[in-house]
Amino acid sequence: MNMRDIAGNLADTVSTLREARGLTQAQIAKTAGIARPTWANVESGGANPTLEVLLRISEALQAVSYTHLTLP
Repeated sequence: MNMRDIAGNLADTVSTLREARGLTQAQIAKTAGIARPTWANVESGGANPTLEVLLRISEALQAVSYTHLTLP
């Protein structure tokens, strides 16, 4: 899997979760504490977000899973 595939998967997941919650990009970006253009870039697959931005996105979407980020 290359970076383009990962960005595309992230974009699809973020968009699907936001839409399932009935929120606009502006609403969820405000909840996440990031700029709407940043959110739009993530949803378009054109962003390479920092870990901080990814954490804010996952918390805003209530999709946090730290189990995948810890060492065994």
